Amino acid sequence: MLESLFVSSIGVIGLITLFKVLMLYKPNSIHNKYLIVILSLIVLRFLVIGLFGLFFPDHSVDVLHNFNNVLIIVVPLIFLYLKNLFFNSKEFQYDDFFHLILPLFFVLLDISDKSQIETNSFETPSFLAFFLVYVLAYIALDYQLLKVNLWSKNSLIDTSKNHNKLLKKWSLSLFVFLFLVALRIVFSLYGNIKDITFTFSITNVLVSAIIWLFLFAILLLNTNILKGFKILKEH
Repeated sequence: MLESLFVSSIGVIGLITLFKVLMLYKPNSIHNKYLIVILSLIVLRFLVIGLFGLFFPDHSVDVLHNFNNVLIIVVPLIFLYLKNLFFNSKEFQYDDFFHLILPLFFVLLDISDKSQIETNSFETPSFLAFFLVYVLAYIALDYQLLKVNLWSKNSLIDTSKNHNKLLKKWSLSLFVFLFLVALRIVFSLYGNIKDITFTFSITNVLVSAIIWLFLFAILLLNTNILKGFKILKEH
């Protein structure tokens, strides 16, 4: 009960954050549109899981299974958000769509699995191993993006400026979130290989909720993040 209340409260805080972002974001900045999609998916996940846990506990396990795989879509969206944040893109890049093909395919397979149209299991070691490689690949892409644009001495972004320092911390926070997602998959994979049975409950969502509470707080207290990187080094 308390866990569901906590998760739904995080969802409400996320909803407030989303509304604030919608009021302040620049319509011509693609990175903010990706951010809005990310926040919408995360907020929807927390609200649905938390509210069902509070008012329809008998169906909470089914809801957890149905909404848990939203992270499959969020993983590439974070990469696209960071990429467009660094390059300050004004228009949608059509090659970005290719990053969404695989997660959308996952979601369709997941739906067919639950509808018993296919017999694929999304809790087998083989799938978890594949998903782990998938997440690690995007962690590598995000790391390379951060290294070239923020952590390198030859970076075009002047991180000595206060605004860019803030965005550096924000970008790093998203990277840490992805790393923790990968770590969670490792534990799930280990449990499957060792034939350890985990009770899937709302407790599994708490770590993610705590992380996103931190990210929501950063956005609420630092709306300048929406402006993106704007100060470059002079070479």
